[in-house]
Formats: sequence, structure tokens, C-alpha cells
Amino acid sequence: MKKLRRDEPCWCGSGKNYGECHADFDRKIETFRKKFHKVPPRSIIKNEYQLEKMRESAKINTALLDHIAENIREGMSTEEIDIKRYRTLPIFLGRAIMKSRLS
Repeated sequence: MKKLRRDEPCWCGSGKNYGECHADFDRKIETFRKKFHKVPPRSIIKNEYQLEKMRESAKINTALLDHIAENIREGMSTEEIDIKRYRTLPIFLGRAIMKSRLS
């Protein structure tokens, strides 16, 4: 892991200087590493853009699962549930795409 100066671009790809972005985070991680804790590799650490996209995806998934849960009834087969899901998913994705284009 290359030691970055505060005025160099951050390793996460955010376009910010390292000192403004992940310098404090890396210092905390190093503190844990020195105490022999298991720490995550940089490759799994996400930047703010990636986190925002993950949040959007989670909202769509939650809404879809809530909708399906409201429409499941006792005695339905998993095939019937899958059919509902495949019919409903394009509606939820379409709404999410339209919403993202409007904002």
C-alpha cells in the first residue's frame, strides 16, 4: 500500500485530495491494524458515489419486496411468486429510472 501525501489524489477515485477524503479514515484503519484487528482491504471500501448508488438500489429492492410481501397468500407456489416478481420488477425499475432522470 503506497503512502500518499495529503495533496495527492485520493486512492478511492473521488477526485478529491487524499487529505480531504480518506486520510482520517486510513489513520483509523491503521490504528486498528496495529492492535491486530482484521481490517478491510481498500478494494472493498466504497466512495460516496458508489454508496449513493447502493442506497438507491436498496430502496428499489425494499419497495419490490414489500410489494411482493403484500401480495403473497398462503398456498402460493414459489413459481407464482416468481411470476409476480418478474411482472412487478420492470415497473419498479422504470419508476426508479424516471426518478433519477428527473433529479
